Amino acid sequence: MSHNDRPAALPEEQVREIINRWNDQGYFRIKYLGDKIFIDEIIPHYSYTLRLQTEYEERSVRPVTVPFSGGAVDDQGRPPDPWDIPVRRPDDFENRTEMLAVPHTERVGPCSHCAGQGRVDCLSCYGSGRVNCPWCHGTGYRERREMRTERDIHGNLSTQTVTIRDSCTCAGGKVTCSSCSGNGRIVCPGCDGSGCVKTFDQLTVCFRCDTLSAVLDETGVPDQLVGELSGEVVVDERGPRVDRVSPVTPEVDRQVRTLLQKSHAVDEAQSRILLQQLRVERVGIQEVRYRYAGVERQLWICGNEQYVHAPGVPWQWKRLAAILAGAAAAVIAVIVVVLLLLFG
Repeated sequence: MSHNDRPAALPEEQVREIINRWNDQGYFRIKYLGDKIFIDEIIPHYSYTLRLQTEYEERSVRPVTVPFSGGAVDDQGRPPDPWDIPVRRPDDFENRTEMLAVPHTERVGPCSHCAGQGRVDCLSCYGSGRVNCPWCHGTGYRERREMRTERDIHGNLSTQTVTIRDSCTCAGGKVTCSSCSGNGRIVCPGCDGSGCVKTFDQLTVCFRCDTLSAVLDETGVPDQLVGELSGEVVVDERGPRVDRVSPVTPEVDRQVRTLLQKSHAVDEAQSRILLQQLRVERVGIQEVRYRYAGVERQLWICGNEQYVHAPGVPWQWKRLAAILAGAAAAVIAVIVVVLLLLFG
């Protein structure tokens, strides 16, 4: 970004006030740090956040087959083009999907799953009407182990584990199939038993919203944080299709063109743009270079929120050490109590 594109620097007194206010929000931060630091330089910057919302309408057609048990069949006339079929327009940037039958595409014929018979072999028993018993797993018996004490030929006692097979209550390891009640055949799921199906073209209309964003920032503030801040709105363009906007800076203008080109790269036979909104915000960021305890440091005051990003800020180490020492003492005290209860 152009170095001439900068906001005015904040007064030093205001910077100290903002840092003091920020310090009050953290328990381990040094109180009145803003009054204790030596400010060497305040460097103002502008960062830019870009957000482009696009609502697309996508249409696709595929054949669908459903059971048919009688009724009217729409098979006369020329089917309309998918984009000629009326669909309720969505609200701005609404995500919605609708499925409609394409007129004049219905056809009725025998079900291919059952060859028009309405029934098919049961998939659980493969048409036999019987399945393996769940208790003996088809063996016809159930095994159990038993401890037995016997004398050998020398009269010595010995204990052994033996396996005993008990006959199962089923008939030869098989039981009646519950899926078909032993009939071996079930109602065809493709035609619901009618033997006929209806095939037609189904139009799927998807209203989909997509968001492209970018951050142009030359400071040490993370882009993700910059993208969450607010600033001055310099571009707010909305319309059925945004092709160009008023210039901002050369870098911003190039990034805007990139986002627009990416959003416009669609196959118009299947997808169309319904609405776009481009918003560009200029976020003021003040870089503060300062010294504390002889160490040079940096922090940034960002956006309308005056958010302070200070990764290298000094902490109240004495307060932290005191808390850790107290926690360690408490742990030691608990251990001593436990030992006294166990061995006292």
